[in-house]
Amino acid sequence: MPPPVVRPPLTAAAFEATVLRSRLMDPERLLELSAAAGGAAAPTADALAGHLVAAGALTRFQAEKMLGGLWQGLAVGPYRILCPVGRGGMGIVYLAHRLRPKKPPRLVAVKLLSPKRAATEPRTLARFVREMDIGRELPPHPHLTRTLEATSPDGVHVLAMEFVPGPTVKQQVSEGGPLPVARAARVVADAANGLLAVHQAGYVHRDVKPANVVVTTGGRAKVLDFGFALRRGELPTADPTILGGQGYTLGTMDYLPPEQAANAVVVGAETDVYSLGCTLYFAVGGRNPFPDGTPQEKMRMHRTMEPMPLPALVPGVPDDFARLVRWMMAKRPEQRPQSMDVIARELDRWADPVPKLLTPVALTDDWERRLLAGVEARWLAHRAALANTVSAEDLVELVEERAKGG
Repeated sequence: MPPPVVRPPLTAAAFEATVLRSRLMDPERLLELSAAAGGAAAPTADALAGHLVAAGALTRFQAEKMLGGLWQGLAVGPYRILCPVGRGGMGIVYLAHRLRPKKPPRLVAVKLLSPKRAATEPRTLARFVREMDIGRELPPHPHLTRTLEATSPDGVHVLAMEFVPGPTVKQQVSEGGPLPVARAARVVADAANGLLAVHQAGYVHRDVKPANVVVTTGGRAKVLDFGFALRRGELPTADPTILGGQGYTLGTMDYLPPEQAANAVVVGAETDVYSLGCTLYFAVGGRNPFPDGTPQEKMRMHRTMEPMPLPALVPGVPDDFARLVRWMMAKRPEQRPQSMDVIARELDRWADPVPKLLTPVALTDDWERRLLAGVEARWLAHRAALANTVSAEDLVELVEERAKGG
């Protein structure tokens, strides 16, 4: 592996030039803020970047990229990339502004595929285009994150999605411990209703897991990330890495149904039922059904073993609730609930009451700043894990590739 490229630190003037080339700020605003930062003496590039971040003109992510001399790819068509917000099956997900004529920018979540990867990785391109197409085809539903736009400005494939300002089930449990039964039942019932719409539209999600169920500020849930979704009856391609197939495992091992492990294209609604059962087990139990072992051992355990009973793992879990989870996680698809609406109705018995309609959040600049600060804080908390990914994935590839053209 070649050593990383080491760039010399920028001067303040060079940093200003980089900011202007990025198209993130207009010259008048940059001149005004630079003058305020410098006073009588010219600031360093680091000091100027810190001032622009403090003023809300740049995010820390944007500033750090440009301090490293990288400017291309932070503005893609009408999108302004703000910071990483997560990772999906197709790579990093970014929080972005979508510029709109005569209206304030809209916060969205975006996935990017650079021209370089599109040209050199046909499998990745095929999967990305599939996700774009599926996003257009899925129906609007209150418990599914919406695809807002699938476009290719400047040769960059962009999938723009509704941004839900809330933690995933995985984040909630990892940071706060297992969820009470009533709260987990409400969240997973919502997810079941969203997945019912996916199934009625003719798709199987194939990657249901705690990281793909996000909880809104009102305590409701939405299912996200359709990068692995499969149209029921869709024929496998010659390349199993695109859709999966016999001998090629596709999905997340901790939540992988036995039949999907055997053949990822021979699946149905009951496949998502199993993964949702594993998700419910995680939400209440605070751990995966089979937390230990190699990937191969976990596949075998999903196929042949029963997890520790929830009441033994978390005293006080009702026996009837634990039986529902076991029913959802039955080894054979025909032994599980045959529809997500059955699961939603069953979970309603334990679920928190449906919250009353909340007053819509006022999308003020202060609200957005606080939201962005929270997202960036989460990014910084996972910085060590993300650093290698960000440097090797979509944005930096896009930046370095397009920067060659000046």
